Amino acid sequence: MSVLTNEPPAVKKDRVPTKFGWLIRQPKAVLSVTFLTVLIVIAILAPWIMPYDPIAPNFGALLQPPMPGHWLGTDDLGRDVVSRLMAGAGPSLLSAFASVGLAVVLGVPFGLLAGFMGGWTDTIISRVLDAMLSFPTILFAVGIAGILGPSMTTGLVALGVLFAPQFARLVRARTLVVRRELFVDASRAFGASNLRIIMRHILPNAIQSAIVHAGLLLAIALLAESSLSFLGFGVQPPGTSWGAMLARAYAYMEVNPFLMFPPGIAILLTALSFNGLGETLRVLLDPQSPKA
Repeated sequence: MSVLTNEPPAVKKDRVPTKFGWLIRQPKAVLSVTFLTVLIVIAILAPWIMPYDPIAPNFGALLQPPMPGHWLGTDDLGRDVVSRLMAGAGPSLLSAFASVGLAVVLGVPFGLLAGFMGGWTDTIISRVLDAMLSFPTILFAVGIAGILGPSMTTGLVALGVLFAPQFARLVRARTLVVRRELFVDASRAFGASNLRIIMRHILPNAIQSAIVHAGLLLAIALLAESSLSFLGFGVQPPGTSWGAMLARAYAYMEVNPFLMFPPGIAILLTALSFNGLGETLRVLLDPQSPKA
């Protein structure tokens, strides 16, 4: 004899959402996110956890090899390499994130405008984007830094302007597809303005490719900022970044070649982590990718 109750039937729920479950099963994704998280925490807490002052010289300990107390040695002015690595993490990461963020802010609106409006608007914007994409990134950034003066701000602005056409082209291509969908025609038939259509329908469906590209472009931005600092057009003394550390280590490579390894390995691991993050975002945001 069955007993009727008002309780709803039990619903079987997964303990872990599908995407999160897929994420924690991917070693590359876990390692990338973990490394970047630890690096960001170190960059934020660097002023309080650095064992030594990263800019104060110590002329009694010049070019020392790794030893207790200076676990990665000292540079040509006797400054602790571990402390300078921690101090350089902030400017290096900030330049990468800020330049890519600026590129997104500049590129996405122009891509939406060109793809949605079409006609002469699309033609003019596309030709300008093609012209900007023809410039070599580092060469253009060096030219801008030479005109405005070398600094971290000048470098990241130059990189952001140069990266913006990539996002504009991606968003434009996606917008050309989305604007022909039936839900866009339905919104227009109900009297929605162009701005509302763009913000409610076009942008959410076109931004995914830009997000994925931003994750991959972070590695390129980090390498570009390191190149600018290596050439002397990025972070200026007494500030430090990993590229600037490489430049100083290069000058003393024959005396103490080990100095090149800490900043070089830091740049390499961070760039690999950015690439892993970008690949993870690509799979997570792709509805056709298996994530079960």
